[in-house]
Amino acid sequence: MSWLSGVLGKAEGEPEQWYSVSQKEFHSNYGRGLLAHYHGSPYQLLSTLYPDQNWLPWRFTRAPKDFWTIKANQRKYLDWLAVKLGYRNKEDWYKVTRKDFQENYGDTLLRMFETSPYRLLRAVFEEDKFLPWMFNTTPNDVWRDLDTMRMMILYVEEELNLKTVDDWTRVTGSQLRDLGVDNAFLQRGGSAKVIAETYPDANTPLLRYKKKEEKEKDKEKETENAKAQD
Repeated sequence: MSWLSGVLGKAEGEPEQWYSVSQKEFHSNYGRGLLAHYHGSPYQLLSTLYPDQNWLPWRFTRAPKDFWTIKANQRKYLDWLAVKLGYRNKEDWYKVTRKDFQENYGDTLLRMFETSPYRLLRAVFEEDKFLPWMFNTTPNDVWRDLDTMRMMILYVEEELNLKTVDDWTRVTGSQLRDLGVDNAFLQRGGSAKVIAETYPDANTPLLRYKKKEEKEKDKEKETENAKAQD
């Protein structure tokens, strides 16, 4: 490795200088057999030869085979990313975006979870109950899960201090938007429908709520039409 370090102009055993090394550079400099001994992985080779250094597998051009399929590795990466992004608690993760993963060597991992930070974090941090509607983007099919919708209903009731089902009749569309849950309701056919599914025996107040919801939509359309005419 001392000889190869000189050929490639890299300081021996210095992680920052070796993360960009490729298999091709080993092959073209008589190191094919050596690299093959470490399953073709520069990370495995370097971390074995220089164990005192803190080698980050995801910083290499290619992570070791099957690295991302191991949950412990996924968690190790996310712990590192949290420090990199300055996250200190669970709530900070709601700010994370796909771009954060792309710029910090984690896009391959994120694509394993359909490019959804919510799916990834929920799978890795099972002990935490992440609220899907709090993320910048959430897969639409999440809202097909009735348990998720019930969890969201409880969240809204707690935030707006709703004590009974009848209290939903005073909830406005703007309140739901402020809580970031309006799109989730729309995905399920509207808030009145969701409440009816959650509380099937409370038809009377929900009928009033549905009429109120329809009036709000009509009013919004009238406002939009008036603006368009101006």
